[in-house]
Amino acid sequence: MVKAEGGSERPDPAYPAEAVATNPAERTRFLSEAAVALSSSLDREQIVADFMRVAVTRFCDGCIVTWRDASGKPERPRLMHRDPALERRAQERAQAISFDESNPVARIFEPVRALIVVPLLVANRVSGTIGFVSSDPDRAFDDGEVEIAEAVARNAAAALENAAAFERERELTERFRFLAQTTNPLFSSNDLWVNLDGLMQSVVGKWADWTVLYTLEPDGSVRADAVAYRDAAFAAVKALHGERVFLSAGERLFAEMVGWHRSVRRNDITRDALEAMRQPFLLRATEKLQPRSLVMIPLFTPDVDFGMLGIYLAHRNHTDADVEMFEELGRRTSLALEHSRSVNREVRLVQTLQEVILPSHLPTIPGAVLSSMYLPATSSDAPVGGDWYDAFELADGRYVLSIGDVTGRGLRASAIMGKLRHAINVIAMYEPDPARILDVAERVVLQRYPDTIVTAFVALYDPHEGRLRYANAGHPYPFLRRWDGSVEPLVADGMPIGLRTLSDPAQSRDRTLDDTALIAFYTDGVTEATRDIEYGERLLTEALAREAALCVRAPAALIAANCLAGGPHGDDAALLTIGFPQSSSWSFDAENAKAAWDTRGAFMEQLLREATADSDLGAAEIIFGELIGNVVSHAPGPIDITLEWKDDRGVLHVVDRGTGFEFAPPSRVDVFLESGRGLWLIGQFGSDLAVVRLPHFGTHVRVELPVRRRGAIRERAGSGVAQPA
Repeated sequence: MVKAEGGSERPDPAYPAEAVATNPAERTRFLSEAAVALSSSLDREQIVADFMRVAVTRFCDGCIVTWRDASGKPERPRLMHRDPALERRAQERAQAISFDESNPVARIFEPVRALIVVPLLVANRVSGTIGFVSSDPDRAFDDGEVEIAEAVARNAAAALENAAAFERERELTERFRFLAQTTNPLFSSNDLWVNLDGLMQSVVGKWADWTVLYTLEPDGSVRADAVAYRDAAFAAVKALHGERVFLSAGERLFAEMVGWHRSVRRNDITRDALEAMRQPFLLRATEKLQPRSLVMIPLFTPDVDFGMLGIYLAHRNHTDADVEMFEELGRRTSLALEHSRSVNREVRLVQTLQEVILPSHLPTIPGAVLSSMYLPATSSDAPVGGDWYDAFELADGRYVLSIGDVTGRGLRASAIMGKLRHAINVIAMYEPDPARILDVAERVVLQRYPDTIVTAFVALYDPHEGRLRYANAGHPYPFLRRWDGSVEPLVADGMPIGLRTLSDPAQSRDRTLDDTALIAFYTDGVTEATRDIEYGERLLTEALAREAALCVRAPAALIAANCLAGGPHGDDAALLTIGFPQSSSWSFDAENAKAAWDTRGAFMEQLLREATADSDLGAAEIIFGELIGNVVSHAPGPIDITLEWKDDRGVLHVVDRGTGFEFAPPSRVDVFLESGRGLWLIGQFGSDLAVVRLPHFGTHVRVELPVRRRGAIRERAGSGVAQPA
């Protein structure tokens, strides 16, 4: 902290006549208004502007705030003065000097009668300063005002650091989104050159003034195969297109740089350096292209050095973050050049974000199967939100199932959600009552985030007793699907977390699950996607009531497809299902021939164990083969197969992820033609053939097999595995 006094010149006549109040009441008012200004936004510029406005109104004549970025470099100072004329002159001085510790605030603001400079401390690191200036010759700061300045600086440091962290996170998200949107088209065509122009054009603007794709020819020459520029001021780069750009020495250096497989950044390019490298006939045409900063990104595959992508800025330098982003752009472009079938980076980004806000894996529950689905709002700028689902195993063998929704969106909502999700699991280790778990979780929220409202549903499932105990905190009721196909809500009431103290304590409820096939927990983004809650709930219950919901490994995906329809939705959507299968099931990908063959063998082994001796196993195998062959031929992707016993009759279910079709049994079929023959054969050997189209998901084929179940076979309750009696 620095306190200085000096100067005698009075402010300009335009300076407000009222003096800056310094009595205790006004100081308290300053502290209060400063606190409001510092918490009013997550935008650093807005925070500083609001704070300085309060400072020059309530505490001082002029205020200046300095800040250092994460690398320690000083940023442009922000300043404000009660007198507009003095503020303009201070702005001019701030632009004319290098602002660091050797240039005190007194050199920026003149005249200065009194000055307080306090550091902005973040974890014992000085991240900047705040300077409070008095230009009035009749006023000097006292020790009490120094203490006030120090107190305000502590709050300001925390607020600015939080805002800076938010800006970094938002910028990182923006860069990842830019990379995904830019590089995805590269993999949409076998002809990479069709999409390279679009890629380069997307780079110019915010990230560059012009770009050049330099390719290294087999003979060592270097050509500019593609160019892009921001506006007409840089249109001269068109002269490079298709030309052999560099002199021989430059081409040799270029080849070495590509071979390094490392990016090169230069922020000290001179005209002489350009002229020494570039072909003479290009100098006149490109004389207006004088870059200040250049980044060269190598493009290479394991076997070939393709070239480099040159990214230029005329009036500023590229940052470290820019270089990191360009390097990733180069890596993705290189993958496209060798036609790699690597996983799409945009999908990997979303998966990474989901791993941050959602559990990395779901536990394995005896006799039950969990599935989940999370879809961020398509209309949101930030691909993260406050919705969650979770399943957690307790030491006594019970499982905590929770789902919830933190009000708001973005990083703050996801941060609160993550802490609350973990808090619920920890509380459940010591508290067996779901309603009390929610009550204790509310205490955590009220202490940390007093203005936050959360809806949540918590259930404790005991697989040994087959019971569910649950409680609600203002969340949509989950839906339970019985074995007879009926669907009912799991009704439980209670105020949301953050408001539970306003009502009488809520009570938990209990339910046995002997008649239960599937339970779906969800957030309101699932049912509000159509902007009609009643219609959304109807879609959800219809999906649950379908037989297919019990025949797929991931019922959550089927429900999401039925409710969200693959279209845009304005809110995050989370789903968690728990099913209690009593049938044998298999899953594999249509492109995996070995898995299909293994599944066929496992299916027949199951029939041999369970079917009666007079069952037609040969016909059952034909049905299985024809059905799977038909699906593999027309519906690439996951395939779910279920063998169900109904009234001792074997029923085969197959669910694919194709576009779906309507089936009408033909009156006759030409057995020498492929079209339609498979389903006709299935209908001849089996009975009750049904084909159901699943909206936005696939097709469910159901057929009764010519096999009966041995009477000496019974099912182990809840295990889904047939056992001899």
